[in-house]
Amino acid sequence: MSQSTPIQGPTPQGTAAATIVQPPSASKGRIALAVVIFIVAGLLAPVAFIGAWASRTIDDTDRYVSTVAPLIDSPEVRAAVTMQVTDALFASVPVEQLLGEALPPRAAVLSGPIASGLESFVRSRVAEILSTPEARAAWVTINIEFQSRLIAALKGESSGAIRVEGDSIVLDTGVLFEKVRELLVRQGFTIFEKVPLPAAVDREFVLLKSDQIKTVSTIYRVVEPLANALVFVVLGLLLLGTYVSTSRRYGVFAAGWILIVTGAFLIGLLAVARAAFLAELNVPDASWQAVTFDTVSRFLDGLGRTAVTLGVVGVIGAFLAGPARVALAIRHEVMALAQRLGTALVSAVPSLARTGRVFASARAVFGGIILVVGAWFLIWGRTASTGRIFWIVVLGLIAWFAVLVVAESGGTAPDQVDETIADAPVATSAGADG
Repeated sequence: MSQSTPIQGPTPQGTAAATIVQPPSASKGRIALAVVIFIVAGLLAPVAFIGAWASRTIDDTDRYVSTVAPLIDSPEVRAAVTMQVTDALFASVPVEQLLGEALPPRAAVLSGPIASGLESFVRSRVAEILSTPEARAAWVTINIEFQSRLIAALKGESSGAIRVEGDSIVLDTGVLFEKVRELLVRQGFTIFEKVPLPAAVDREFVLLKSDQIKTVSTIYRVVEPLANALVFVVLGLLLLGTYVSTSRRYGVFAAGWILIVTGAFLIGLLAVARAAFLAELNVPDASWQAVTFDTVSRFLDGLGRTAVTLGVVGVIGAFLAGPARVALAIRHEVMALAQRLGTALVSAVPSLARTGRVFASARAVFGGIILVVGAWFLIWGRTASTGRIFWIVVLGLIAWFAVLVVAESGGTAPDQVDETIADAPVATSAGADG
């Protein structure tokens, strides 16, 4: 885009103003630099969001425990734990044999059905026990140990409650087994009092298998060192690209689409990873493994949806700031309404005119303050859900409109309002290029 600078003064003809046309190299250089910055930001964005998820969900013990602790309330997880604990208990106690020895000879044939009925009854009791505070505390203990050992396993170490065995990562539920056995004994099932801790193979859950281990470990090692800083680097690059761009509106438009594509990529990646995860374990979609995957990856899915939402907000904002007829009409109506309200306001409170003039001369400052406050609330919450973004945008727009109203209250005398609104050109300052 070429730029021209008018030079006032006599021309060879002595009447017209001459112009010197500047070469467009500077504008082209800014465009090229902005494109490079946006490309780098787009390439780093997926890694940044995955790193933020790893930092929040895996590295932070408190957040990890708060994420996975509710799993014990999941019907799928509770059913799986109930089945495993019950099977381990009855595998260690020859209930049918003991019943056969205790029953009269004529009733010995009933030992099998009685043992089966007893197992069903115990299974129901185990399910109830898993909802007790003691069992929940044991579940939390398991997951605290699991979190530290998971990080070690992802770094190539293997010990404790989570180990790499062959082609699998497994979770040891021995602590929970011991707590359930203790509670059963308290309720009168003394037959399990002397039951030893089952062998490791009978108290483990398989979490990951084969190539999944290498993939997850590789991703973790790459993104974990940069997890806390990379998101801010990407956001800084998007802001820098917008600033460098010859058109702020185009910069916001590009940044918005980068966020939309990144969010869509993360959501799609999760769907593919989930399908591969369940296929590798050969379990159905309604399994406890599926519920666990969805719970652990919930924050990453939320980040993807947040990125899409922020991107859509940016693209819509860039459109409304542009020269399209609809955008022009919307801006004109907003400014006209602000002027009417501002005039009514200063008519009711004449002393407000001076404040209005201050606001009118510092609209950009107030707009920047609104953006900073909105960004602070978004980051401070640490859960940038779509609903949260919606309300921040709505409240931000209301605050900006209030600024416009106050600014207009000091700009026009009451008796000039109708004529000014009728003759005023469409306001385009909101969409001016930088």
